[in-house]
Amino acid sequence: MADLLSPVGRIDPAVHFPGETTRQVEARVQAYLTDATTRTAAFTDETTGDEARTAWAYYRAYYAVHQRISNLPSSVAFTDEGSSSYLVAQMQMIKDERDAAWDEFTELVDLLDAEDEDTAFTTLRSLRDGN
Repeated sequence: MADLLSPVGRIDPAVHFPGETTRQVEARVQAYLTDATTRTAAFTDETTGDEARTAWAYYRAYYAVHQRISNLPSSVAFTDEGSSSYLVAQMQMIKDERDAAWDEFTELVDLLDAEDEDTAFTTLRSLRDGN
């Protein structure tokens, strides 16, 4: 999990989940990794499995951030309390990060499917379609 969090990883708790404590973000990322472990159980190559789990965790993190900022007003101002806004470009950047992680995960799953067509990967394929 530490490899996913800043400064090593791309998830910065203060930036991506500003309303949560570091402990809450760690628990969130651990839940994503637990989910990823289930989704990638069919991987026999440890390196590829690790890459798929990492991609899934990043996908889920960026999905959560995108959902949060998409559902907030584009601009908020409170007297004597400052203001906040999200630009469309910021939302697109998070969406692009989310989509890149999704693409990496699905490419790894597709690679796994291609390696052994006789194995029942329909379960894995259906699991990757959920959130």
